[in-house]
Amino acid sequence: MCEDCHESGVIVPALILPTKPSASAPAVDSQTGANDTEAPFQVCFECTRTYATDADLIAAYNTEQGEGAPAVTTAEDITFCPECLHDFLYPPTPAVARTPGEARVCGNCDADISVLRAEARFCSAACRDAVEPAVAAQRPAPGVVTVRFVEPKRFPATAPERETKTDRNSAMSVGIDVVMFALPHLTEYQAETGLRAAVAHWANGKVTGAGVAAAARAWTRNGEDYDDMKPWAQGKENTAALKVLTKAIRAAHEYNAAISTSRK
Repeated sequence: MCEDCHESGVIVPALILPTKPSASAPAVDSQTGANDTEAPFQVCFECTRTYATDADLIAAYNTEQGEGAPAVTTAEDITFCPECLHDFLYPPTPAVARTPGEARVCGNCDADISVLRAEARFCSAACRDAVEPAVAAQRPAPGVVTVRFVEPKRFPATAPERETKTDRNSAMSVGIDVVMFALPHLTEYQAETGLRAAVAHWANGKVTGAGVAAAARAWTRNGEDYDDMKPWAQGKENTAALKVLTKAIRAAHEYNAAISTSRK
């Protein structure tokens, strides 16, 4: 009974459950009055399954409960037969009916692809190739590696004959501004020291690993000493420094290119 009905004074008649015959007393035939000791023992309140003896019922019930449940020793403690108990503990899972053409079935064989990612349309590459032969024709054969050359992005080079010390200092100032904008915790001296140390390790048109480490040593966060850090912590600092160096050097190159263009 719910709480509202209980407070309203609703009275529910007591449920009268069918009584079970005692395990010790034999059953009595209502027509002849004779004892029927061979009659099966009916126990379940949900179905009509019967068991010949109490021992068979108790053994089947304890087996269905599993090892973790307390064992039942008398038939009077059992309300449901093991089959109904199994249906109660493990209700059947309704099957999900899917029809061809739904969004979550394969576009070729109608297999269920609900476990795949949302954008998947086929269950396998074979089904995809069967439906889209044009896409399959463009795919390289197994064992063939296709290499596509991508032209690297090149920044405008400055004219060496027109580049002066003033231009280099101005470009360095632009790079320092970029570093201070990206790392606001640095002073101008720290930003300039790290940038000049990185440029000092210039080779093949880029900053070497030693230059990145030199910049990271000057730009460490939280006032930590770079040399006292663990290798993985130094790697994090190097990665952060490399990102800032890339932007600062790019800005300096673009500044030099603009100066060279204006002088033509």
